[in-house]
Amino acid sequence: NFIVAVLVNGLMPIPEKIFNISTHITWLEWADMNHPILRKLQIAAPGTFHHSLYVQRLAEGAAEAIGADVTRAGVCGLYHDIGKINNPQYFAENIADQSVSPHNELTPEASARIITSHVADGVELAREYKLNSRIISAIREHHGVTTAFFFYRKALDRYEEEQKRFEEGQTDTCPDMVDKSIFTYKGPIPQTRESGIVSMADAVESATRSLKNPTESDIRTMIEGIFKGRILDGHLQDCGLTLGEIAKMKESFIHTVLTMNHNRIAYPKPQKEDATVSLVEQRKEDAATKA
Repeated sequence: NFIVAVLVNGLMPIPEKIFNISTHITWLEWADMNHPILRKLQIAAPGTFHHSLYVQRLAEGAAEAIGADVTRAGVCGLYHDIGKINNPQYFAENIADQSVSPHNELTPEASARIITSHVADGVELAREYKLNSRIISAIREHHGVTTAFFFYRKALDRYEEEQKRFEEGQTDTCPDMVDKSIFTYKGPIPQTRESGIVSMADAVESATRSLKNPTESDIRTMIEGIFKGRILDGHLQDCGLTLGEIAKMKESFIHTVLTMNHNRIAYPKPQKEDATVSLVEQRKEDAATKA
């Protein structure tokens, strides 16, 4: 039996490579935090790595809730943002002080190109490290054809200001209309269950992270809004998830976010005078003991 096991484990990589299949053991190997690309992500983009860990947990919980493959969903969540390794300093989770963001020196169009390029960069890295095709799909599809709205809105505001100046005769240059395609991810929308789960986990983590001291109502309202928007724009229509499964995913996300954002007990700090009195009493006890 031992010899058979050794032969099977030794020979399995051959059919896996030929037929592009992966065993459960292989998926567990990809979940190892010491995988070279994950180690690189931890060092180059620690904020993104932390975000990916959160997405992994959300994805695993949702997969379990709908009876999907928990390990695959979690692994896809771990790797979905590896493309940010190339330009980590331009992503919010890696910027300690937003007031000195490098985007302050860029046009909205330039910022959008950098932000949206992390998808193609991630696909390229995944291929370089020979990751499974399902992981590559999750990377390529996790933003679907959504818009980098912050920079798109910034571009629209700039256009409106320049248009107003032109109409008032303050400038002779008529501004060009904003090209929305520059701010739009290339997609496609999620094509697998793992991609669908990861895409929603990514959106939920990013949005709820922005909430300050949220209540359960705040979290539920935000997550329900995200799901409503994604359903209405057809983001999940091709990934094979039913409306019932999507509803279970949503409740799983709400539960996980609430669990991970629980309020901690605020322990009272000793008053300065209390600390001084305690120190005096301790010295008296020490003196008595020595006597």
